[in-house]
Amino acid sequence: MDYTLKKAILAGKFSQIHSRGQTRCIKVFLCAHPEESKTQRKALREKVYPKLREYCRHNYGLEFQVFDGYDGIDPDDFNDTQLRQFRLKLLEECLQSSAGPCFVALLGEQYGNSCLPAEIEVSEFENLRYVTQNAGNTTEILETWYYRDENTIPPAYHLLEKEKFLSHYYDKMNDQARETDHKKWQATFNELKSILNHAVSLCVQKGILTMKQAARYFTSAMEDELRFALENKSPSNLRKCICYVHKIPSLCQATENIPEMELVDERGRGYEMHCLNKSETYSRLGWLRDVLLPSLAASGDLLVYTTTTTTLSDLTTDYQEKEEEYTEELCKQFYTDVVQLIDSNAQRRTECFESFSEEVKQHLSLCEAYSELYMCEYKEMKQIEEYIVQEETHTPLIVFGGPCTGKTVLLAKAVTQVITSKQILLLSAELRHEQTSTQSEDDERPSTLDLQHGTADISSEGSSQAMHYQVKKDQMQSWIRNTDPCLVIRFMFTSQYNSCLRTLLLGICRQIAFNYKKAVKSYWQDIHELKVNFASLLTAASKQQPLVLVLDGIDQISNEDNARTMWWLPDRLSPSVKVIISTSTRKHGILNKFKNLYKDSPWFLEVKPQQKECIQMFTKCLSAVGRKITSGQQIYVNEGIKQSLLPLYVHLLYKETKCWRSYEDIDEQCLGRSVHENIERLFHKLEKNYGFLLVSKFLSYITLSKSGISEAELVDVLSMDDKILLQFSDPKKIPNILRVPDWVIESLLFDLEVCLVKGIYMGYQLLSWTNRHFPFVVWKLYLTEMDTVVEMHNVLASYFSGQWAYGRPKPLVSIGNCTLTEKQISTQQVPEQNSFYKIYVDRQQPSQPWVFNLHFANQDSVFVNMRKVIEFPFHLKECGRAEDLFKNVLTLFCYYEAMVKAGCLYQLLFEIEEACQLTCRKELCVLSDIIRKSSCILQNSPDKLSMVLQSYLLPVVDTCPNLINLFKEADQNEFKTSVVCVLHSPLTLISCMYTTLCAIAEPSLVSGIVETESLIIVTLKNGTLYTLGDTETTTIKCSNLKEDTISVVKMSSDGKYLLLSTGKNKLLIFDCTSSAFLHNMEFTKAVVEVTEILQPIKGFGLCGTDVFVWFESANLVKVFNITSAEIVKQLSCLHEVTAFSHSLDKKYIFIGQQQNVISVFESDKSLPLVSICEEISEGFIHSIFCESVHAMYIIGSKGNVSVWDITNILTPQHTEEVHKTGEYYDDVVSTEHVLEQKILLVCKTASIEIWDTVDGIILDRFKGPRNSTFLNAILSSNCEFIIAGCQNCMPLLVWKRQTGQCVLILDHNFGEITMFTKCISQTSLVAVTSKGFLLVWNSELIDHASSMGRTAKSISIILVPLYSKHFYTGDGTNVIYKWSKISFKIDTSFEHEDLVENVAVTWTEEYLVTSDISGDLYVWRTANGENMHRIQSSHVHQLLITPNSHFVVSLCENSTSKVWKLTTGHTVCNIRAYLKQAIVTPESTFVVGLYDGALLAVSLWSGRITKRFSCDRWVIAFQSLLDYPEFIILITSDKILYTWNVAEETICQQVQLSNSFVDQLRVFQSSGDGAVLVSVLDKSINILHTVHKRVCVLTVEDTVLSYKLTKTGEFIIYICYGTQLNCYCDFHSNPVLNVVQISNGKNVARHFLGKPPSAMEISEDGVYIFVGFEDGTIGSYVIVGTNEDRFKMKENLGLLENKDHTYRKLGQYSCKKSPNIVWTENGSEMLDTQV
Repeated sequence: MDYTLKKAILAGKFSQIHSRGQTRCIKVFLCAHPEESKTQRKALREKVYPKLREYCRHNYGLEFQVFDGYDGIDPDDFNDTQLRQFRLKLLEECLQSSAGPCFVALLGEQYGNSCLPAEIEVSEFENLRYVTQNAGNTTEILETWYYRDENTIPPAYHLLEKEKFLSHYYDKMNDQARETDHKKWQATFNELKSILNHAVSLCVQKGILTMKQAARYFTSAMEDELRFALENKSPSNLRKCICYVHKIPSLCQATENIPEMELVDERGRGYEMHCLNKSETYSRLGWLRDVLLPSLAASGDLLVYTTTTTTLSDLTTDYQEKEEEYTEELCKQFYTDVVQLIDSNAQRRTECFESFSEEVKQHLSLCEAYSELYMCEYKEMKQIEEYIVQEETHTPLIVFGGPCTGKTVLLAKAVTQVITSKQILLLSAELRHEQTSTQSEDDERPSTLDLQHGTADISSEGSSQAMHYQVKKDQMQSWIRNTDPCLVIRFMFTSQYNSCLRTLLLGICRQIAFNYKKAVKSYWQDIHELKVNFASLLTAASKQQPLVLVLDGIDQISNEDNARTMWWLPDRLSPSVKVIISTSTRKHGILNKFKNLYKDSPWFLEVKPQQKECIQMFTKCLSAVGRKITSGQQIYVNEGIKQSLLPLYVHLLYKETKCWRSYEDIDEQCLGRSVHENIERLFHKLEKNYGFLLVSKFLSYITLSKSGISEAELVDVLSMDDKILLQFSDPKKIPNILRVPDWVIESLLFDLEVCLVKGIYMGYQLLSWTNRHFPFVVWKLYLTEMDTVVEMHNVLASYFSGQWAYGRPKPLVSIGNCTLTEKQISTQQVPEQNSFYKIYVDRQQPSQPWVFNLHFANQDSVFVNMRKVIEFPFHLKECGRAEDLFKNVLTLFCYYEAMVKAGCLYQLLFEIEEACQLTCRKELCVLSDIIRKSSCILQNSPDKLSMVLQSYLLPVVDTCPNLINLFKEADQNEFKTSVVCVLHSPLTLISCMYTTLCAIAEPSLVSGIVETESLIIVTLKNGTLYTLGDTETTTIKCSNLKEDTISVVKMSSDGKYLLLSTGKNKLLIFDCTSSAFLHNMEFTKAVVEVTEILQPIKGFGLCGTDVFVWFESANLVKVFNITSAEIVKQLSCLHEVTAFSHSLDKKYIFIGQQQNVISVFESDKSLPLVSICEEISEGFIHSIFCESVHAMYIIGSKGNVSVWDITNILTPQHTEEVHKTGEYYDDVVSTEHVLEQKILLVCKTASIEIWDTVDGIILDRFKGPRNSTFLNAILSSNCEFIIAGCQNCMPLLVWKRQTGQCVLILDHNFGEITMFTKCISQTSLVAVTSKGFLLVWNSELIDHASSMGRTAKSISIILVPLYSKHFYTGDGTNVIYKWSKISFKIDTSFEHEDLVENVAVTWTEEYLVTSDISGDLYVWRTANGENMHRIQSSHVHQLLITPNSHFVVSLCENSTSKVWKLTTGHTVCNIRAYLKQAIVTPESTFVVGLYDGALLAVSLWSGRITKRFSCDRWVIAFQSLLDYPEFIILITSDKILYTWNVAEETICQQVQLSNSFVDQLRVFQSSGDGAVLVSVLDKSINILHTVHKRVCVLTVEDTVLSYKLTKTGEFIIYICYGTQLNCYCDFHSNPVLNVVQISNGKNVARHFLGKPPSAMEISEDGVYIFVGFEDGTIGSYVIVGTNEDRFKMKENLGLLENKDHTYRKLGQYSCKKSPNIVWTENGSEMLDTQV
């Protein structure tokens, strides 16, 4: 979008959003003789229109409609007066609103008939009757069909409807009666026409009527339409019109002598071809074809085609053949011409959507439309003006009133006054036709009365009103003068996005921030922070740029985030801020909340229309259409208005009364008493005119659409309904292509004018209701059955899915008593009556891709199909097709691509989170987090969507297999735009689903979290239960809890019963047999209250169906039966009860007490068997776990753990006790026993212990963070990780048990964690925060992210053996890691005595050689981790392994360097010179390096210098050539580049370098053949082509951090920071991996890393890129520049589904405790046998 246009729209400038200028539909009116052009119209309808529609949709984002007013009309009604009036109205609509071509005419050899006038003014009718009677003719039939109507202005005689005397004329159920009435009407029509024609002729002869007045009695519809569309039109309008003339002179000559020729239609009825036997009508046709059209075409503006068919010997056979040929050519020419007109007139959509800009445009267009409904002056307008003008207001203006009082229209009109004082709204443009002809048209046009001599001037009655417009420049006086106000307006009922507080505030904040140049985030997770930002932005307004915020219908906002309490509104406004809010008087009590919030504010305005205003509005509406009512009728109208003083009621009354005739009897029953009753009357009237089925579906589809629906879409959707479609087809023969005529919808829209409004949304002009009471009535009348609603949503979903597009026929089914034969089906023949048939019919549905790929002027662009993006997911959701929504939308790459390209990121996030709340699928949580985390980069770079999805999905697709197809689609799309694809992503994504439990922050909100097999149940202290399942989240409220609170919550072992104890000593039992039963049952029915207990309940435990309850300061335990809720026994203990457990076989009960005593009971007895006393009497028993039937673990409150042998329960034996005192003697916070893994976790305040319950030993012990105490700790699902939370700490920490490394932080922004637990059956980690949020993480994702390969510190070294399945990294510690190239997890770690400094690996990967900072060398066998040698030596600066993997060169700066045998550690030779930047030649013969400015080659066998590069200058840099091992390329200090053959000691090439590159080439990289050299300095990449001796400099965005040149010299890969955007998101705040193609300098890949990198390496073949990161993770990327590389990549993608993702323990190998080889300075060796 152009910035100037965007700025104007976001500032609220109405001049930018006029509806006429924003139409997105090409509307073409087809003018033709209905019978003569039948074949051509059918061919165009079936073959051409669908192609043109697809062309418009795919190339312009436009709809295409052709209005053929004769399509679907009974031939007997072709000359109907109402049809003719409707066609002219339809033509006017096309001329005014079409976005391209608007008019096409087909002229042949027929002129057409005139029709009966619908109304004749009284004086004119009296004259006609008088002259008729004077001529001796009867006027009885004229007086029978024409009644005087005084309600017309001026009074006129009105032609009665056919049904008045012919009741079966439109009766489709009685064919015979209908046929009889049709014949009667034809006779009546001919008689009336004959009388009027004769009378008009007599009146003209006597001078009673002028020729112009007489013209309308004789002209045909075709002439009226032609002249209306073409005469007196501007050249720009004429250039949108086409005329096709088909002349057949021989046909005319063949019929000249025939008195009257009768043709037979399909029903066997004849009709007259008047143009063939009446020379006067043919003369009129000739004037149109030969005079009017050529004169307009002469200027070059009008496109006219004339075809003449000269050979026509046989009137039947030849005519049909020639007609078929002409039709085929016409179709081709029509398509070509219309496409050219579209290309030259339609505006191609090139701008990208910005969601919030389109949102603003939508509301502005609605505001303009509503302001046009302002019929009369509201007295409240003055008070609104006073509020706007007055400076010291400080509070909002609250406009309130009852339903339908006109609040929306009032505010819309008021808003239009808040504009700049110099803005002019241009209502229309004056169109004048310049006369260029020297001869008067009066001489050219033949008269209706004397057609042969042509002396009369004809002007259409309708065209005179439509062709001449008057320019009106309405200078609207601004209320805020000499300022540039910013207008922000929102209509709350327009969409569900606006009804949500979060989206409402975000849209307003973004609009204000843009206008006042403030920064604002694109996403806010905390609604309170968003509110603060909203209040802050309101203060940005100034006197020069005041802010006006209008919120209409705030009572319709959803109560999410407690929005209806109005807490989010500021208490006080600055003087430059005006806020106007409208609300209903009583709804949700919002008005009272406003009065409490602004107690002292005088700015409350009630909208209460008065009777006088309503009557004035009613009279004004009638006068505007030339109507009035009689005084008697006015009485009933006044009474109705008095009872309902509502503008909407007045308007509905006007629509009812404008059709009243003065001769009709009217009483109180003719008027509805309320708004809803009048709406029902309006709908029933439409049902009478169009049929119940069509009207009900038409109104329902408008109501059920999410954001509105376009006219073309209504036609499409209605065409999918079989019963509606059959209304427009002959039931005797169903065509294979059938569709509801477009004019039907347009006619309905004319009848519903003002009830519907056309608003602009995302570039489309959509229909929606002007008042919410219209859809209320639609729901009441047509949508009461849920099956009907679901069915219609299904139809809309099928439509937007494109299921029946591209000519795919849809079955057309009708029910009866028989079936079709195969022959009937193949020939499309339908039985007469009482049949069941199923025929496949093409409904001509449009294609529905997610995006339209446009190709124009050699430029490719993408245009999003926003209608599918918005409507398709909505209707899938509404009809309950959640699985289809997940598979066909939310996991489809095209959907994300469309939403991102359309700028609808927030809507996308809203859709995903809403679906996530409904289904609780972990995949949706993942996708939600991806969009949220990457929203910044996707807004700035939508083309990075595939990269983002690749990076985030790759690590989780194995745990979320339903996302594998989405990942593959993203990967496939990345192939198209980048040569780099992700092979392994280091980005971890732990998705968190959140739910608001309470709007008010409460630290101790939740009593407990339990689970069943299918549900997670969260119990709040107030008795509310939140149940989270796979498909939905529900809430259950305990109704009889009153002022009590829930204290303890537990679930029975079978998951059937949920038990809750309260603070007032009650025990509640819930039946949780199934989630469905729990969700639907009454809470009170499921509660059993126990009243025998006196002391407060402290806790309880379960064993089978028995509940063991203990109490505060009591040694009694009462046992209840769950099913009967009766006390079955009572247990007495020695001390106060503190813990409960039972044996695995449930035979014995263990009850822990104070003083560390345990009493043992048999489960069916009341007396204790034995008591167990711990040695430490301090504290109490915290928990008890039975490991088996033989062993029991007892954990004391002070952290002491003891193990007892309970093989003989009567004589338990104490076996072991540890940690009674000392550092780890601390209070126990929580415990967890994992029986399957034989692991016990004990969490204390300052440490965590992991016990092996089989051997009774401590496996691991961890200390908490400094100055922190543990809140709780649990084991991960695989028990390899510990998840812990600390007091006063927001995130949860995940530690790896094996290494003690913190591998993951579960961060969030919802407050401090107060409680968390894991739900095993739901594979979830559930937490509650201090701000009242419930957080749910998927434990599988946690395990997977935790097990991601990660070193202890930042990766500094990467080694990639060429043919190995592994690679190696170092992180500056004493450990080297061996990684798998398949799983990208660490297989092995090699631990050294000191920090590792140098690493080398043999090309076979059999051996690993390292050195540490202390000087020790290590030789490792990589297969089994064996440390073969640890060699004590001097400090090594560089390690080299010969290509044959036999020898190692250790270069030392301060001592002798050595060449030694790898397997034995024996020294081969010493090298006295210290070589810098050394390399080993490929033949394993020499080690080459720099020494004192000279380049030396030292023999690996003798250690002597055998080769030296001879030059007077110093060598400053060199590189070996991998493709030519004997050559070395080097640069000397005198700026010369040499190629040196080491073996022959010859110089093969010399290149003189310029001064500017010498310093920059001190460190360089070379391609394998030496053709390309690359060096980097700061932000410059210097590329030297040695063959052409040419240097190129590539300037990058920031300092290059690391770079690599591929062996082939095709690409240079580098890492640097991208363009700084003052953004702190992961992608923008971290460096970018770039790939530049050397041949053209083009950046062919740009991958945002999302983390700070620390090292980079590429494979020798230059295909694989490995990047190490500061957090110890690794990323791998692949260059897929060729088809072969792409094929390899696809193979790697296949590995995703075959990976073994089971957790494997790290192979940890330590070095020898001391060196086994010692090298002395004199070169001797000492062998040591110590291992």
